[in-house]
Amino acid sequence: MLPATAIFSLVAIERLPDMCAAAESKTLAEWRKANAKTAAQYARDGWLVAAALGYLDEAGDVNLTSSEHDEHAARLSEALDGQSFVLTAAHKAEHYEDLDLEAFDREELQAWYEELNGEATPGIGAHVLDAIRALREALSKTDAAKVVVVTIT
Repeated sequence: MLPATAIFSLVAIERLPDMCAAAESKTLAEWRKANAKTAAQYARDGWLVAAALGYLDEAGDVNLTSSEHDEHAARLSEALDGQSFVLTAAHKAEHYEDLDLEAFDREELQAWYEELNGEATPGIGAHVLDAIRALREALSKTDAAKVVVVTIT
């Protein structure tokens, strides 16, 4: 699988339809510059964010991949030929403390990732932990008026 890019965009909720339209018209990069802020920096392979989300859901019962904005996430995913999720204030209220980095064991993350992918990947536990850090940072920026749109392409 080729590396992917994960982008965490802080967006006003009422602008989600516009974001979808920009993605569908292939002008999302320009739209983000004018209408969104970066909610978290993440420079590693974007698929590690997807892996972290899978781990959180499976091992920690922390579902961050569905919300009341799933229709927008689906439109973005289709337009971008990738994965998209909308992180909300409800996610923050329910799961922010669950993402305390001290609660995660790198070796456990390492073992989980390697079992999932069927191959040894030295240091991957630290990389998955960095993805969890980015998710937590992004969640901290959500509120009643703003969400974070995570796109993995």
